[in-house]
Amino acid sequence: MSAYIQIGNVQKSFEGTTRKTEALKDVNLEVQSGEFMCLVGPSGCGKSTLVFIVAGLVMPSAGAVHVGGVPVTDPDPDRTVVFQGDAVFPWMTVAQNVAYGLRQSKASKKEIEETVSHLIELVGLSGFADAYPKELSGGMKKRVDLARAYATNPTVLLMDEPFGALDAITKEKMQVDLMQLSVTETDRQRTVLFVTHDLEEAIFLADRVAVMTSRPGMIQIVLDIPFARPRDASVKLSREFQELRGKIRELLVSEEEIEI
Repeated sequence: MSAYIQIGNVQKSFEGTTRKTEALKDVNLEVQSGEFMCLVGPSGCGKSTLVFIVAGLVMPSAGAVHVGGVPVTDPDPDRTVVFQGDAVFPWMTVAQNVAYGLRQSKASKKEIEETVSHLIELVGLSGFADAYPKELSGGMKKRVDLARAYATNPTVLLMDEPFGALDAITKEKMQVDLMQLSVTETDRQRTVLFVTHDLEEAIFLADRVAVMTSRPGMIQIVLDIPFARPRDASVKLSREFQELRGKIRELLVSEEEIEI
């Protein structure tokens, strides 16, 4: 594998009315092509800001981000962002939501129909193609988000606590589904940068976990996750898994009190 996302000496400050807040300081990180990397750190350390910089939604105050060797200066459809809150359009059906990006890219009618049908089935929403968001649960709306993210076949998925608002049972099911989705959709190797506060989620999903310091955020350490993919949720009960969780927790607690 080679580095596909390269974050070099990135700094970000926000100017307030009374003071300047330094969110990120000298962040250096490489995400390999096809890798699933999770980003964890104390609340307010700049995790989401870093993802938005990679997406091209926020510009760094210093440093640079390269994706596929190209400097990031603007958003690009090849870098898709999935946010914590559902981003479904309430006036569109499930199928119309999933098809939205394909229509914007002028895909053919046949390609749209085949892709939408395939993804709706893949994310477990068969029978709901014509349903509107008001008829869906929170977990189902998040499935729509995932299907829409995959529909345009992006190389990079940037996920900012996408399951953070879900209840524990639904959240675990979504984690397993995302794990299976990343294995099933092998037609194109995707690179994923996933922000979470949930240490078990990070260890379960990731190939590597990058641990950030408290604000201003820097990369404290990057840890390899030793479990083969795909993973079953039962791996969370193993001693090795819990020992790794404890190690990351200690790193975070040494920075400041965090939500774990």
